[in-house]
This record gives sequence, C-alpha cells and structure tokens, in this order.
Amino acid sequence: MKKEYWTIFASLCLVLDVYGQSVLIQGKVTDNRKALLSGSTVMLNQLDLSSITNNRGEYSLKIPNEQLGKTITLSVSYLGKKGIERTILLDSVKKVENFVLQDMSLALDEVAVQAKKGELSNSSLVFDREMIERYPALSVNDLLNRLPNRKNTAPSVQDMQMLTLRGAFEETISGSRNADELNNAFGVAIVMDDITLGNNGNMQGRNPGIFGMSGATNSIRPSDYGLTGRPGTTKSYSGENVFGGVDLRQIPVENIERLEVISGVAPVRYGDLSNGAVIIERQAGKTPAFFRLQVRSNATSYGLSKGMRLGKKLGTVNADIGYVKSYADNRDKLKQYDRVNGTLIWTNYFGAEKRLKQTLSGSYNKVIDRVNKDPDDPQSNAISFGGWGWNAASRTSYKLDQEFLKNINFNVGISSSQQNTYREHYYNDAVVLYTDSVQTGIVEGQYAPGQYTALDAADNRPLNLNGRLEANAFAITGSIVHKINFGANYSYDINRGKGRMADPSIPKKDLGSRSDRYYDFSLIHALQNFGFYAEDAARMKLFNKDLAIRAGLRWDIMNGHSSFSPRTNINYALSKSTQIGLAYGLSFKSPGLAQLYPGPTFDEIILLNAYNGREDESTALIYLRRYEKDNSNLKSSMGQTIESSLSWTKHGHYLRTNLFYKKNARSINTVTAHEVRELPTYSAIPVPGAKPVISETGIKRYLLSNQYFDNSNSSSNFGLEVMYSAPRIPSLMTTFSATAAFTFANANSSALNSLEFNAERTALDDIVIGFFPAKSTKNYLSRAQFRSSTHFPALRLIIELSADCELYNYSKTAYGDIIPVGYYTRDYEYHVIDPFDITNPKHLELYEKRKADADRVNADNNYMYWNFNLNMAKEIGKNIYLSFNVYNFLDYQPRFYRAGATGVKAPNSSPNYGAQITYKF
Repeated sequence: MKKEYWTIFASLCLVLDVYGQSVLIQGKVTDNRKALLSGSTVMLNQLDLSSITNNRGEYSLKIPNEQLGKTITLSVSYLGKKGIERTILLDSVKKVENFVLQDMSLALDEVAVQAKKGELSNSSLVFDREMIERYPALSVNDLLNRLPNRKNTAPSVQDMQMLTLRGAFEETISGSRNADELNNAFGVAIVMDDITLGNNGNMQGRNPGIFGMSGATNSIRPSDYGLTGRPGTTKSYSGENVFGGVDLRQIPVENIERLEVISGVAPVRYGDLSNGAVIIERQAGKTPAFFRLQVRSNATSYGLSKGMRLGKKLGTVNADIGYVKSYADNRDKLKQYDRVNGTLIWTNYFGAEKRLKQTLSGSYNKVIDRVNKDPDDPQSNAISFGGWGWNAASRTSYKLDQEFLKNINFNVGISSSQQNTYREHYYNDAVVLYTDSVQTGIVEGQYAPGQYTALDAADNRPLNLNGRLEANAFAITGSIVHKINFGANYSYDINRGKGRMADPSIPKKDLGSRSDRYYDFSLIHALQNFGFYAEDAARMKLFNKDLAIRAGLRWDIMNGHSSFSPRTNINYALSKSTQIGLAYGLSFKSPGLAQLYPGPTFDEIILLNAYNGREDESTALIYLRRYEKDNSNLKSSMGQTIESSLSWTKHGHYLRTNLFYKKNARSINTVTAHEVRELPTYSAIPVPGAKPVISETGIKRYLLSNQYFDNSNSSSNFGLEVMYSAPRIPSLMTTFSATAAFTFANANSSALNSLEFNAERTALDDIVIGFFPAKSTKNYLSRAQFRSSTHFPALRLIIELSADCELYNYSKTAYGDIIPVGYYTRDYEYHVIDPFDITNPKHLELYEKRKADADRVNADNNYMYWNFNLNMAKEIGKNIYLSFNVYNFLDYQPRFYRAGATGVKAPNSSPNYGAQITYKF
C-alpha cells in the first residue's frame, strides 16, 4: 500500500514540477511596412500558451523543457492581417522568431476558396474575415448558405432565417411549420463573443393550445399582399420565431472577425444545445475605418466601423453602426424589413505583463418588420412584427503564472428585447354571443354588436441573464500533453411582456369552438439552468503518429431535471497527408418558456341561444371549459451524435468527408387528447318584455380535445458530407472545388395520428374521427455545389462561378401507419379496432382515406434542378474593395407541376443583382 501511495505522490510531483525549466521563444511582429503591431496574438495551441505583443511589438513564450527537441506550431494573428502558422523545431533553450504579417488582400498569391477546418470539433468549419469580406451578405444567414447541404439563395432579409444543422424535413405549406425543423433550429446554439444568444424566453406567438406548436404564429399569405405574375411560394410569412431558433437576420456581418460552425460534437463548455453551435467572434482591436455600401435588387445596406486605440493605458474601442432597408417588391413597397444596429466593444490589458484582459461590449438593434396596408385596397391585410433589443457583456480573463492553472475567466451577460405583433381583423355580423368568464362551468352569455375590429396582438419582452466561471489548465504526464478546461455556467430567462392580448367580446373567427383570454407573460416563473463541465484535450503519440483526444463530461440541471453529457472528438494522423477522426457526444436542450407556460385554453359550447333581436328579451347559456396543463415535467430534448471523418491533403489537393448519425429524442411538440363530456340541454319559453323562461330538457354528449406539450417527437438522421478542392491550375489561374452532401431523416412521433371524417353527414354511426399509429416520415435531402475560382493577384481580381444542384428534396410516409386503431362515431362512442378487418365497412373507410393521403405524399415529388451564380471581387488601390454578385445569372427558372397539386413550383427566382463597395479610410 505504501508503494502505491509513493507512486501517486511521484506522479503528482511530475505534473506540478514540469515547469522547472523552460524553453524561451521571443520575437517581434510587424507588418510588411515594418510597422510594429502592438496587440498581436501569438498562440501555441498544442500547449494552450499565448502571448500578446507589447507597444514595441514584442512577445515571449515560456515552453516546458520537455518540449526541447520537438516541433511546435505557432499561429500569429492581428485584425485586418492574414494570419501565419509556422512550424518550429525547438533545438535550443532560447529561440528568436520574428513574424511579418501581410494585409488581407487579393494581391496575395493565395486566397481561401472554401471554409477551413475548425479546432473545436472534427467536422467544424471556419469562415474568416477574408471570406466574409468577399461575399456580400445582409446577415449571418447569407454567409451560412455556404454550409454543406444548405440551399444557396440570394442575400435577403425578407424571410424568417433560422439555422438548422444536419436535418431533412417534410415541406409545409400555408402558415404551418414543421415541428422537427423548429426543434432542430431551437437546438442550435448561437454564441457571440462567448455569450449565448438564446431563444428560451421568447413567447411571441398565438396560443399553442388552440393552434398547436406548428401553427402558433401570426402569419400572412403571399396572396394577401403585393403584386403577382409568376409562380411563387405557398408559405405564409411570419416574423415570429417562437419555438424555433434565433432569427439570424438580426446579426450583421460587418464586425465579425471569425465564425465557426459546429455541426457535430461540440466541446462540453457549450451547453443548452442538441443540434450543434455557431461560434461568432467580433472584431476587438485597432482597425482602419471602413464604410460599406451594398445595393441589391430589393435591399440597400450601409455600414461604418472603426477600431481605435485610446492610449497606452486606456485600451482599444471598436464601434460599428449599420442600416438595412428592404422591400419584398420595390414596385409596391408593401412588405418591408428595416434594421438599425450598433455595437461598441472596449478591450484593455492590465499589468506589466498584460495578464488581466477586460472586455466590455454592448449592442443595440431595432427592426421594422411589417406588411403595410395597400393604399389602393381598403380591404387589404396588414401586419407588423417589429421591435428592438439590446445586450451587454463583461468578459474578464486573468493569465496565471502557475504550474498547473493557466487562465481564469469570468463572463457575465444580459440581453433584453421587445417584439410586438399587431394585426387587425374586420367583421361585419349581426351580433356576437360571448362570455368573459375564466372558470369552468355553465354561465349566462352576453351579446355585443357584430360590427367590430378584432386584434391579434402580443407584447413579448424576454430577458436573459447568464454567467460563466471557468479555468484553463495545462499538464504533461509522460509523453501526453493535457489542455484542461473546467467550469460552470448559469442562465436565467424570464419574460416581462404584457402578453397575448385578447378580448372575448370582440373574438377572432378562426378559433372554432374555442376562445381566448388575455394572458399576462409577466406572471410566469423564470427558467433557470445550471451547468458544470470538465474537459481534457490531450495530445500524444501512438505508433509514432499524432493522436489528439478531446474528451469531457457535462452535467446540466434544466427545468429541475438532471442530465449528463459525455462528449469526445478523436483525431489520428495516419500519415502527413491523411487524418481520420471519430466523435461521439450527448447534448441536451432545455424547453423554453413558451413550452413550459403556454397559457390556458377555453372551450365554449353554446347550450342555449334564445335571441329574438332584443337583448332584454333574449338569453343564452354557455358551457365554458378551461384547460391548463402543468408542464413542469417537460424534459429537455436530447441529441446523440456519432460521426467519423477523413481529411486528406497532398500536392494541393484537399479532401474532407464526414459520415454521421444523429439521433434526436424527446423533441417537444403539441399532442392532442380527446375526452367526452355530457352536458345538459335546455329549452326557452319567450316572455314578452322579459327574459325567457329556461328549463332543462336532457343530456347531450360533446367531444372535446386538449392540446398540450409533450416530449413526443424523435428523428434519426444519417448523412454524408464531402468537400474537395483541387490545386490551382497556373495556366488558368483557377482553382476548382466541390461540395456535396446527403441526409436521410426518419421522423417519428409517439402520439397517435388522427383524421376527421364525414363533416357533411348526420348519421349517428358515421365516423367523425379516425385514429392511426404514429406517423413516420422519411425525408431525403441532397445538394451539391461546383465552383471555379479564378484569381489574378496582379490585377487584385477574383471571379467565381458556381453551379448549385438540388438532387433530392422529398418525403415519403410509411404504409405501415395506415392501419387504423380506433375511431369515434357521431354519437361520440369510441370503437377500438382489434383486430383490423378489411371486410368491415368502417375499417375499410378509415383505411382507404389514410391510404389516399399516403399515396399523395408518396407520389413522385422530387424535382432536380440547377442554379448558376456569379461572384466577382476587385481591389482598387489600397482603399477601395468592390464586390459584385448575381444569383441565378443565367435566369434559369424551371417549372414543375405534379398531378393533384394546387399550383406550379418554381424553385429559382429571377436574377438577383448585388454590389458592395468598401472604402477603407
């Protein structure tokens, strides 16, 4: 036993004494004009070491003596400069390495044609400032269109933009939304400057107990506004993103320095996600002033940014402002989207060795998102979704001169916004019968005039507070190098909005037998989530080949439920040109406030309506049923991913593939349960000059439905992603590249599927609702892109042509789901089907209708088509950068029609032109 204790003690001493001696690397960082670059970052990622250059452009790194005789890779970066990576042999205890950084320019021999491989995951992709500058974008969404299997569309802010990763979904029409698509987007974390931009507190929408999760948004059909003349979308527009992801239209790209997309297994420091993450780093440091003007077919964008040094001890400040004005159609200017945004970031280092780094940031944005009333049509529809938001954050990092602990970081953030929905509905009826009661029971109805204006209105004010405390450590055990990260995070979400506005005396007519009441958002409870995590990014040799293992464990407490998330990314170098990877991970996404507290629903059944045109001689009895389910047991949705990767680089060829399986379980959706109520019937005897005399006459049965949230949905996603770029052909000055991906998704639900029958018939034994096994849908999605990039460094010009092909995008439903399991007849008796008998007329009626629906879905509905795009960028002198692009520059607009469809499908829009000029002061 003593020997074991001494072995453990000796191992600890080995870890804690590794820095007895050090190798020193020092040098200067300058630009090509020999100007000193103060504030440059020199990183040694293998050992988690970094240094910031001082006012003389000098840096220094102390490296453990065990690395003597080995090779390391230093990376150097500075805002507005092209980064450098240099491999260095540590052949002495003191090394001098100087770096010269070039301006990011088209005059350089090499420019990136594809997103780079990231460091945070085996399959992550990085978009740096060089790529961002070359492709004009109105929002982050336009930049992310270059991801594998994502449709490449013209830059626009006219549609809701939520990011989904590694999923395929059944297409929806009208105002409904696909629940699996919403869950995927809700589970993608958007992290900006290490602060999560969440959607947990968003409650802007209609009552999901009435409309279900898929239909609980205020929307407007394309046919209700604007000019027509060509086939277009059948989807309604809504500016509400409740139950979904962050609206990416509100994130401009002008001040983004780096963006990394993690589609696979994310490090454990990122929680409250189930489908990946987007990590955004904004510019913080000295930069020239930039003015950007972008003009597109339906939008104009302005931007101004500047990073300045306040003095030797006051740090640097970065400021940017932007404005976007857009119309869906410039001819009528009815559908409008405007955005004003501004950001201020202050950064400073304290101490002689700049150990303490403090960053304060704040952002503001205001959005006008509406469909205006047509001045030439007094009956036209109008709706608005506008609002504003702000956020502020403090990030503190202290570099320790310790043997084990290297950094301690503390981040806090706050964000608040207000989004308002407003829409008017005009009605012209004789009279309205209503009740304003809010409790279950039989109540006397009231009468009101039938000429009125009803409102769809919501006042949504989510507030989020979040914080993170973490530490970074470093250790060497034998030949294994460990980079250790551990910490905790906390988030608090509440909604202080006035709520959903409703007045039962002026009801909306699309609620059926239900009615709505005012629902005050500020009365709900806050959502609090806690997370604790630890991770080790280890590097070692296996069979004399590099092996990297990032492994960690996360513990979350979300909505009072505990979950554990093990995650690992393994990378092994088979040779200098070939690497293979394997990753596995679990992740969990908390339910949002709109799912935990959807609000009550009210069923109104008119038992008696004795109205003769005079209110004082009329009476009515209404049965009001209030339904409100306790959702405190709603669990976090889960994502489970396993993926393998391969990357190969040789002689200028670059190939990268990712093969993945992702299981989404416990995804949240509304499900419907039915119940039968027996209620009294009444008759009324008129009395001149007085209320009628009421008497009870019997009992009648009614069928009521309850919609509530449940962890009912799941999906299995299989896919392959391939990215390839060829070496540059000198004679053509051209590089060819290609991206292709395929995703198969099998979506399921634990809730029974139901269909309504025989609405026009009256027999008591007629089927009114049939029930079938939970619907299973198979979705297929595959897209490819082929690109040529012709670069003339001497002319500072690059021309890119791309051909985008949609290979598969269709859905199939399983015929095993068409066998009925039960039904209600008009007398509201439930009949169980066991066994199914095809000779039974009732069973056959159910089977044939469900089969007809399945046949319609399974008809050949895949359309393969191409789209061709042109992009050009040109530098003029040292101050002007021009870029020009055309979406669908060949004006290729194929039309597709399927038998039984209500219209023609036209997937490509007419050519969309855009140009941007950037002037550097």
